[in-house]
Amino acid sequence: MKFISGSVEETIELGKKIGEKLGGGEFIALIGDLGGGKTHFTKGVAKGLAIAEEITSPTFVIEQIYESPKKLVLHHFDFYRLGSFDNEIKADIVDLLEDRRNIVLVEWAENISDVLPRELLKIEFEYIDDDSRNVVLTPMGKYYKNLIKGLK
Repeated sequence: MKFISGSVEETIELGKKIGEKLGGGEFIALIGDLGGGKTHFTKGVAKGLAIAEEITSPTFVIEQIYESPKKLVLHHFDFYRLGSFDNEIKADIVDLLEDRRNIVLVEWAENISDVLPRELLKIEFEYIDDDSRNVVLTPMGKYYKNLIKGLK
């Protein structure tokens, strides 16, 4: 499924629509260049989960954790600066997926391709110009195909 986002606000709104549909146990892999819209999309997901806290990029801390009043926990990872991938972090991601309250959202997911689950929602952000992005949603698994049904 492909969208063209003409602004930061449209990228946030797409994230919000997806966030509203999340029920826990999901893995979302975000892929794209610097400034592609990954963190803005995450801000929208958080809005959809009714998280009031300000969402910031976890580039320097690797992970930010946000509690939703919907009894869900958003784990926002950024693996842009990750050199050699730490086995402890790999194990943490696998463990997070075992708790159905967790939602795992990973920026620069291509840097941890060896631990990505078979079923996930992959979202690629492609730069068009300063304001516009192609946003390509690729659902991997029946659950994720149903998750994005009806998005506009």
